[in-house]
Amino acid sequence: EGPLWGAKEYVGRTFLASIIPYITNSLTVGITSSIIALFLGAFLAYGIVRFKVGGRNLYTWLLSLRMIPPVVVAIPFFTIFRTFRLINTLPALIIAYLLINIPFTTLLLLGFFNDIPTEINDAALVDGCNSIGAFFRVILPLASPGLVAVFIISFLACWNELLIASALT
Repeated sequence: EGPLWGAKEYVGRTFLASIIPYITNSLTVGITSSIIALFLGAFLAYGIVRFKVGGRNLYTWLLSLRMIPPVVVAIPFFTIFRTFRLINTLPALIIAYLLINIPFTTLLLLGFFNDIPTEINDAALVDGCNSIGAFFRVILPLASPGLVAVFIISFLACWNELLIASALT
C-alpha cells in the first residue's frame, strides 16, 4: 500500500493534496519554458523572415534540430546538468525543454510571420517606428493568433515529454 493509491489513503478521502505539488511543478516548467521559447522563437523567426538572417542554412539547421529525438539528448543533458549540479531542479527541466522547443517554435512562427505583408512593416517604419518598435507594436499583434497556437502546442509538448523529466529528476 502506497501513500497515493493505498486503500487507507484513498477510500473516502481525496488524494488531491498529494498531487498538487507535482501538478504545480509541471505547470511551472511547461509555462515558463513555453513563454521563453515563444519569445526567443518569435525574435528568431522575425529575423529570418524580414532580414534573411542565416539564409537557407539556418532554416535547414533548425529543421535538423527538430528531427533529433529526445532520447538522443537525455544522457548529454544529464551529464551537463550533473556537472553544474542542477539535477533534480526545475531550472534544469526548463532549460532542457527550452532547448528542445526553440527550434520548434521558430519553425512554426516562420509561417505566421511570412504571411504578414512587408508593406505593413514598411508603413510602421514610415510612421516613425524603428524595427524593434514595428515588431512589438505592429507585427506581434498581427501574429497573436499564431503566437497563442504555438504557445499551446509548445506547452503540450513540454507537458507530454516524460523521458527528459525522468532523466533529470
